[in-house]
Parts: sequence; structure tokens; C-alpha cells
Amino acid sequence: MRRNEVSTVRWDDGREDGSVVKLADQTIRVVGKGNKPRTVPIHPALQECLVQNQGLPGAWVIRSNGDHGIAEETIQAITKRLHPMYTPHDFRRTVATSLRRNGVDESVRNRILGWGPKDIFMRHYDHVADLELHRGILRLYAADPLD
Repeated sequence: MRRNEVSTVRWDDGREDGSVVKLADQTIRVVGKGNKPRTVPIHPALQECLVQNQGLPGAWVIRSNGDHGIAEETIQAITKRLHPMYTPHDFRRTVATSLRRNGVDESVRNRILGWGPKDIFMRHYDHVADLELHRGILRLYAADPLD
């Protein structure tokens, strides 16, 4: 997810607007660039972490002091503290590269990362099923498993 997308995610409260974690579906509904919604499958390691730290419905998933979502600048600062040479976008780039190297289809990668279709075929005819998205995210760490 993009930095601004991460900063706006809330726990599912049944509403159909905004970005929400849907633990039962193992997905995050993201409202991304241009207010375009997409579904991002949750990797099992992240699912486990989210289940253990689940908040109240409608609350921010990542919050700052009080009941405020985390600012994009704070995400940037935390990343810099963890490693001064990296930015949040470096993680996104690593995910894209890992998906490609582990053989995830381009259409699936585009859907997971929220990239627009490159041509008419991809825009109108190349539909990706939710099951394909989940299979793609499982291949994310195929070469470097999380154990």
C-alpha cells in the first residue's frame, strides 16, 4: 500500500466507505489514488498480527496519540529511524519486485499494488479473481519465507 493509503485504514465497522481491514475476508479494502477502491489480500503473517492487535470497529488501525490516524510524515519518520537510507516507497518497490520474481502474473501484481491498466485489454477484459489475488500474495515471500 502507498503511505497515504496506510495512514487512512480503519477496522471494519460495516460501512462501505473508506479503507478498512476485513479480517473475515483476509483483505484490506483500500481507497487509493483518484478515490479508486481496490482489494488487497492480507498475507497470513500480517493477518495473525492484525488479529492479535484488533481494535474497535471504526477505529484507526495505525493511530497516533488519541484517536487520530497516523500522519504520512510520521510513517516517513518511523521508516527513517528504522533505516536512514530507506523510504516507505522502498518497501512498496520491494513488494513489486518480489511478486514479479516469484512468478505472480502482471495483472495480479497491478491489482494488488493499485496500478492502472496499461492497455485496452487489461482495462476491459483481463479480470482478476479474488482467489488469484490471495494466491499472489502467498507467493510474495516464496524466495524468502517469513518463519
